[in-house]
Amino acid sequence: MSQSLRNAVDLMNKGEFQAALPHLNKFLKQNPYDISGLCHRAVTFRRLDQHGSSLKDLDRAVNLMPNDADLLCERAITLFHLKKFPPALSDLNKAVDLDSENPFRYASRAYIRGHAGDHEGAISDYEKAIELDPEDATLHNNLGLLLERRGKMEDAKKRFKKSDELLGRDPDKVWDKYDDEILKTKEENAKAAPSPTQQAMRKEERKKAFWDIVWSVFSDKAVFKEFVQFVKQTITGKKKQ
Repeated sequence: MSQSLRNAVDLMNKGEFQAALPHLNKFLKQNPYDISGLCHRAVTFRRLDQHGSSLKDLDRAVNLMPNDADLLCERAITLFHLKKFPPALSDLNKAVDLDSENPFRYASRAYIRGHAGDHEGAISDYEKAIELDPEDATLHNNLGLLLERRGKMEDAKKRFKKSDELLGRDPDKVWDKYDDEILKTKEENAKAAPSPTQQAMRKEERKKAFWDIVWSVFSDKAVFKEFVQFVKQTITGKKKQ
């Protein structure tokens, strides 16, 4: 790995994407067809909300290596940010065909299917991902979130409990407390009913928060662990140790 690319990767790992960009530009000026460089810069552009530039780099990378499932997934993520759902799903369909035993491919497609409104397709993909990796707590958690959104509360609760079990927690104690918190919230809401405008705003906020959670926990297991800890604190009132 060249020094410029190594510097860029080090900065990316620290979350310093703006600082990484000049190093990537320098590296790609000297190595314009390097797929690793193109992919790293595409991710950097995406983290800087420069999704058009990210797509250009990923188009070049995919043209150089059209049957690489990882590159197709990366391009699908950028296409998703550009709200280009059909081509994003097309890339993910191909990634699934190329790497059909990898649960992450189905989980990736599930997220974008769900956001595009195909909730049943998303549920089916998460179920397939769990069939391939039944011990992944993240997958059970995400499927539970989707089932909950579809109003399938009992099925969702089973998935959440399974996620808790895989994480070594006592699901019965956690979810008994969760049910009490839900009831308490309903009672508090009944006492202070918001206006129709406030209801619409809260609904939109909940919708955005839901998809932000699903995306982060399914794409980053470190984030998932933090999310689980946050839920535990919210439900039990315990502070993170």
